[in-house]
Amino acid sequence: MNNIKLLKSIAILLYLISSIACKNQQEYALDTYFNLDKNIKQRKAIVVIPNQGCTGCISEAESFVIENAPKLKDVVFVFTQIQSVKLLRVKLGNEVLQQKNVIFDSENSIKYPDENKVIYPMIIFVNQGKIKKVTYQSPSEAALNELSKS
Repeated sequence: MNNIKLLKSIAILLYLISSIACKNQQEYALDTYFNLDKNIKQRKAIVVIPNQGCTGCISEAESFVIENAPKLKDVVFVFTQIQSVKLLRVKLGNEVLQQKNVIFDSENSIKYPDENKVIYPMIIFVNQGKIKKVTYQSPSEAALNELSKS
């Protein structure tokens, strides 16, 4: 009987530790975004676009930014792993890059929660200042479509 109580206590303790660790990781992520965009807690989504990786997925995300950045003011578009701002300016245009919701992570401070997906654009859905969902624009996921529907 005492063994069962001990196992239950250990299970509860492990659950609490893991939920606190996840919460701290999410808080850290939002703090990182807050350093890039002071309005992050009012946003509904954060789109992180790496400069290198899945070429088709990144091109699709860049096209999405060109088309939607001026309209989607509650979404912030973050370019990271930038090798050449000049090249990005040529691809996207000055008008797009000057939007207040388009920013550069020049220090490469953004960390992906899934290291296997750093080659894909990442969409982070935020609600009331908390991360609700993380998806990716990849050959098997169409997260940008989900963003334009919400």
